[in-house]
Amino acid sequence: MAHIFDNGSIHLEFASDGSLLSLGKAGDGGWNYVQPHCFWRLIISSGSSLEVEVLPQSGKVAVSGTGADFALHYSDLRTVFGQPVDLQVTVRGRLQGEDLLLSLEVESNLPAGDLVRECHFPVLCLSEAAEQLSLHNSNAGGTVWSSVAEHKYRLTPGGPQYQSMDFIYEREICRYPGSTAATNCFALASDHGGLYVGNHDPSFEYTEHVFELEKRRLFNLLMVKTPFLPSGGKCRYDGYVLSLYDGRWFKAADKYRSWAETWYEFKPLPERIRAMQGWQRLIMRTQYGENSYPFATMPQIYADGAAAGIDSLLMFGWHQSGHDCDYPEYIPSRELGGKESMRENIRKFQQLGGQVFLYANGNLIDKNSQFYLQGKGKKASVKDFLGNETSENWCFSGRGIANRVFGNRSFVTACPACREWLDKLKEYVDLAVEVEADGVFFDQVGAGARVCCDQSHGHPVPYFGIMNGRRDLVAEMRRYAQAKKPGMSIGIEHITDITAQHADYIHTCGGGNAVVNPGWEKRGEKPHIANDYRWFHYIFPEVVLSNRTIRDDREIEMRVNRMLLLNLVSDVEVYRCQRTIASEPHYQQYLGAVNAFRHQHRALLQGARYRADSLQQNSNPEIDSESHIAPSGQIVVLATQSHLESATTRISVAGRQLQSHAFLGQGELLPDGSLRLSRHAVALLVFA
Repeated sequence: MAHIFDNGSIHLEFASDGSLLSLGKAGDGGWNYVQPHCFWRLIISSGSSLEVEVLPQSGKVAVSGTGADFALHYSDLRTVFGQPVDLQVTVRGRLQGEDLLLSLEVESNLPAGDLVRECHFPVLCLSEAAEQLSLHNSNAGGTVWSSVAEHKYRLTPGGPQYQSMDFIYEREICRYPGSTAATNCFALASDHGGLYVGNHDPSFEYTEHVFELEKRRLFNLLMVKTPFLPSGGKCRYDGYVLSLYDGRWFKAADKYRSWAETWYEFKPLPERIRAMQGWQRLIMRTQYGENSYPFATMPQIYADGAAAGIDSLLMFGWHQSGHDCDYPEYIPSRELGGKESMRENIRKFQQLGGQVFLYANGNLIDKNSQFYLQGKGKKASVKDFLGNETSENWCFSGRGIANRVFGNRSFVTACPACREWLDKLKEYVDLAVEVEADGVFFDQVGAGARVCCDQSHGHPVPYFGIMNGRRDLVAEMRRYAQAKKPGMSIGIEHITDITAQHADYIHTCGGGNAVVNPGWEKRGEKPHIANDYRWFHYIFPEVVLSNRTIRDDREIEMRVNRMLLLNLVSDVEVYRCQRTIASEPHYQQYLGAVNAFRHQHRALLQGARYRADSLQQNSNPEIDSESHIAPSGQIVVLATQSHLESATTRISVAGRQLQSHAFLGQGELLPDGSLRLSRHAVALLVFA
């Protein structure tokens, strides 16, 4: 017998064994997002076996509730090997308009020493119709699959094939917060509606977003929590939201924004950051000891950047041992000129009109640093489930081979909840203030931290909420820097919402401009960029984001134009930070033209609120367009194309009239109101 719950907006059915049979809009002609499948799974440890699966179909289910509220209570459960397990699982739900609000409760009476390690919930096995929809997730700020059906056999598991049981579950996994999910949600989308899957969990414990091909046939969307629940324990996870929304993808994003406004701390930006068009990111001294840019070269660095409209310097490798060495020992390099030369040339850079941000790594501790060798670094390091330090290697090389192949430096990772680590990072802030830098930058701290099991740090063990520590680290460094030097900016690497709220800008990691169809230009094919930042940028338009991975002058017009359309700041990292932009004259010239165009229209674009394609109608999909709400309330639409000699479209905004327009490159507004753009041209349209 099926158990049916229907509030007039959502139609939901469960089988007699507790499997999910149907999820769709009420009265929608039988449209169903799912096919019959278990609604949850557990992974338990049993003796020495660490991953034993428990499914709901193995036991009994009692269903209660009518109308809007219901509960499913599962008991008499067994493992997939048929062994009985003393577990109680309860799913509770409430139908509230177009939203289905869910929670999962687990009570364990497993033998002593056995754990409920993982809760997979909700598990949504997509119907064939749902697989035709696009999937929007927050990987690296925003990634889009054009359709699930097209992508399901091209998952990127993050390891060698069959390192996991890929013959059962082949998985692509993003972790929120930070590795690499920027928000705790994802959505299926179409032009008319879709399914939003969110976990509005204020604990900010790790949640895995799993895109899963089951037995090479079924495709599942699911979230995973890791309670590591001991015998006699109970856990409850609230805040799951399944929403059958109307409209396009941004209607799903709006749901996450509404929840984020209940906890996100919105802060005004320093005016200098608000007006910034980007930075040059340069390694002054390399890991292998090459002095690329002594401090005395900083005036020339400024001049090279200024020619491209860039007045800021994100300075890496300024300390004695060079970039990715000796962290956290930040002593201005003698070979580069020493502390006094550093301070003197920061002043010269500022006098020319620039600003300087100093690099520090907020995560890595060099095992050859004094901080580590004297014991503090070892104490501050993350310990894994068996008490071992977690480690990383970063292998940079120059003209040789050995450093690249065999490595030069080994690091442990720091626990952000450890007081010794925070106090050490404050010493770096003190130095930045002393040499009169404009800002401090902490690398890696927006990325997911390793789970720490060191009880001496004063946090729960295992610490699956460790990104709360990263959030608090950024907030504490911000407060400390502001107290030491009012107006000092704070930047971090990697996009995730809970750390972004305390930073003035984010140096992103995905790039936002890498095409997945190389050779597009020769074929006259529109470049397709899967990881484009649009999801996060739409939800949090207040956050200043950079682009990344423009390291030479290949595809330069297309990639720089994308930066302009999204109104990002430029991360200029020529040859991955080894040279100034003057080494790539075409890049320097074109970025200069784009930044001059942006500066000319700064009243419209500085502080504009990014709205993706939610406000405009664009009749030609061969032309990309993005909308922004200017501080004045005018709507600005930027449009471009790079693959055709010429393309024409009509762009309009409901309820608004075109007030003015401008072009970068060859474009024109035709008498009939349509817009023609030559290859690489950009149009700026203002609607009032």
